[in-house]
Amino acid sequence: MRRFKAFIYNFLTSGTGDTLDYISRNRLMFANAVIGCGVPMLWFFAYNALHHGNAIIGLSTLITGLLLFVAVIVTRWLKTFTFLSFFIAIVVFLLFFYLGYSGATEGSGIFWVMTYPLVGLFLLGARKGSILVILMGICTGYVLFTPLLNLMDFSTQYSLRVMGSYIILWVFSISYQLSMETSQKVLHKTLIHLADEKEQTDSIMNHVEQGIFLIENDFTLGNSHSLSLNKLLEVENLQGSSFLEILKAQLNAQDFQAAKDYLEMFHRDDINPDLLREINPLDEVHFNAEDVNNKKILHFSFGRVNREAGDFGILGIVSDITEEFLLQQQLKTEEANYSRNMRHLFQIIHIAPDLLEDFLGQTSEDMQKINQLLKAGKAETKDLLNLIFQLLHGIKGNALLLGLESLGKDIHKIEDSIKQLQKSRAQWDDLLDLTLNLGDLQKTLGEIEDLVKRIKQFSGGQGSLNRETNSNPQNSTEAAEVTQNKENQGSSMGISTTSSLISAWKNLLLRESQSQQKKAQLVYEQLDLTIFSPKEKSVIQEISAQMIRNSLAHGIEDSQIRQNLGKEENGTIELSSRMNNNRKIFQYRDDGAGLDAEKIRQQARSLNPPVEKLETLTQGELIHLIFRRGFSTNSQGDISSGRGMGMAVIRDKVRQAGGKLRLSSKKGQYTCFIVEF
Repeated sequence: MRRFKAFIYNFLTSGTGDTLDYISRNRLMFANAVIGCGVPMLWFFAYNALHHGNAIIGLSTLITGLLLFVAVIVTRWLKTFTFLSFFIAIVVFLLFFYLGYSGATEGSGIFWVMTYPLVGLFLLGARKGSILVILMGICTGYVLFTPLLNLMDFSTQYSLRVMGSYIILWVFSISYQLSMETSQKVLHKTLIHLADEKEQTDSIMNHVEQGIFLIENDFTLGNSHSLSLNKLLEVENLQGSSFLEILKAQLNAQDFQAAKDYLEMFHRDDINPDLLREINPLDEVHFNAEDVNNKKILHFSFGRVNREAGDFGILGIVSDITEEFLLQQQLKTEEANYSRNMRHLFQIIHIAPDLLEDFLGQTSEDMQKINQLLKAGKAETKDLLNLIFQLLHGIKGNALLLGLESLGKDIHKIEDSIKQLQKSRAQWDDLLDLTLNLGDLQKTLGEIEDLVKRIKQFSGGQGSLNRETNSNPQNSTEAAEVTQNKENQGSSMGISTTSSLISAWKNLLLRESQSQQKKAQLVYEQLDLTIFSPKEKSVIQEISAQMIRNSLAHGIEDSQIRQNLGKEENGTIELSSRMNNNRKIFQYRDDGAGLDAEKIRQQARSLNPPVEKLETLTQGELIHLIFRRGFSTNSQGDISSGRGMGMAVIRDKVRQAGGKLRLSSKKGQYTCFIVEF
């Protein structure tokens, strides 16, 4: 019987066995089954036709049977279903068309034509088969509606019904075939998946790595357990050992007591098994926690096993989940890194390439200076923290200017930690956390540089990122209204750098305006950055970003307040430059509330150390107190302002560049900063 089944399977698959894909193998088996039954029937029909004198029908049927028989032999030789499917489809096409054309016996040939959609679509599939099915329909329709070719003299109404039925049968067949192909693919994938699952299950059961054991009523281990248990628990002879003693050697007192109480709960008959699974304290046990090279994480699960005579035991399964645990930790880290990189990517693709490269270059220099300060260890801690804060504050300002909000927030947190160190009068030994935070910042900057390199490689090495595109300020009623002015042309900086920097200022103004829910416009028609050296331009870039944030946070009023004061609804920030007797002048001016000298005097009373002769200072002397470290008129600081360090950093930056900084202000009208190089 087995040999007979093997013979039938070999015949139906043409000797291909299981080498063909699932769908092709099914079609091949069906085709061979039809041919195996159909060829003898065709020869019988041929004999019957010849016997009754219908030589043409008889010979055509005989030849068709012979061709199909030869096709089976050729298919076994080629071991491919493609040849057989096309050959049968074409042979049957010719036979059915001839039967339909000639009418066969009493016009029955047309019914053979009607079945062709079933044959063609099954053999060739829905798409390829439809080509022959449509061709058969066209040929049959031409014969039916051409009087000279319509040998059976079918009426027009009859012919229309025949063609309509043919089309309906084709539509039904193609719908069914598509559905069947989809189902077969799904079934095939499911079978493969089930086979893989079965193979994996068999492999696990044959080479089980889990420790399987039984705990007796006195918490000793039973006589039988899996061989992996010795390796997992690192005990050579487990037979008769106390499971509680093994746990006690690995757990602290509190965790051991929780595990002991948990196992004792299995002795009670009124405990819900689901509850026991949920409260398992041994779900994640750290073995050899103090041995760095040999520590591992084990997962225990337990279940009560009832035995004869009312006795019971506790079935335990333990598995090493160290790799899984570490993988989860790694996955969390990678997800955090991916999320951070995506935030950086979405931000840097909108930054002009020249500004971004300048930022990365300047930031690299500043980070090297910070590292050198920490390595030297010569400066007083207070001075060291001030210098580091100043460098970081500059990096943060440039980051926020370019729209690198995530990086700005990271630096803002480090600034917070520096402020705490300054308040606590920290010594060198207290700077460990700061160095770790700076290391994380360096890593983040490295990730940004790596993203920039990837973007350059992706863009063909041209070094071109997406150019800055300004969002339309009119899209929000709270957006900044940016005045469009002509760009100043120059040779030393390059037009793209000037344009990029101005675009960055515009976007910073837009973001800060939306954040503060104010309206402001940027005017720069009198600004020519080409007169400044690269170092001077870098200072202007940095201090302007700080000033814009300060203007929106402290100076420019809300639209309603400005209207009540008779001002324009939109605040104005004006940037300009000029030459004066070989001196280069940069001016920043806003038409906000100006500086309130008395408010400054009141705020200065809380400064430590106190300001000498505070009560006798003039208005001009009072407004210059804003450059003192720790001074701020904001009671609560945020990423934009409120630390009392920004203006001090501006003053120091200008001095380091060899410049002078002057300040003028009138309460309720304006604040103006003039930088002279």
